Amino acid sequence: MKKIFAVAMVCILILCSCAYDDEHGEVLGELSDTDIKEITAVDAQTLETVELLDRENDIRAFIDSLNISEWSIGELPDDSEILGSFELFEEEILDNAKNGDNKSLYSAFGIHIYKNVSYVTFRDHGTNKTYEVPQETSEYLRGFFYDSSKITESLSRKEARSADDKIIRF
Repeated sequence: MKKIFAVAMVCILILCSCAYDDEHGEVLGELSDTDIKEITAVDAQTLETVELLDRENDIRAFIDSLNISEWSIGELPDDSEILGSFELFEEEILDNAKNGDNKSLYSAFGIHIYKNVSYVTFRDHGTNKTYEVPQETSEYLRGFFYDSSKITESLSRKEARSADDKIIRF
């Protein structure tokens, strides 16, 4: 009985250490290992979708530009003002789809970006954490809201969903 308990404890410790590395403050879960199908950027003031990424290469470029390995857990400064949020959608397969379409998108991750500080609030399947991010990451994310030339063809190819359908409040 003691051996079974010991083996169970070792398994739990291994699983927990894989999910979160406290020493480096790494984000729960690895975005690079997920199957993100769509990313939307929603302006915090207008609640309008300002960007829709739905091509694999655009999504990969976005995730790579986050530089997640360089994030560190931090405390959001009091003077922070939210600029917008990103919702990262994964695909889920529905068992009882009535219309024949058995796939649906759901928001798996969310990122709030701030106007005046290099911090983000990251939501990983319902868990919120605040991170200090590199200046270049912060500037890249802000660019979606300030630089209209960043808007990709995907908005013209596909009607952006309404902000009420997309924004997930943390």
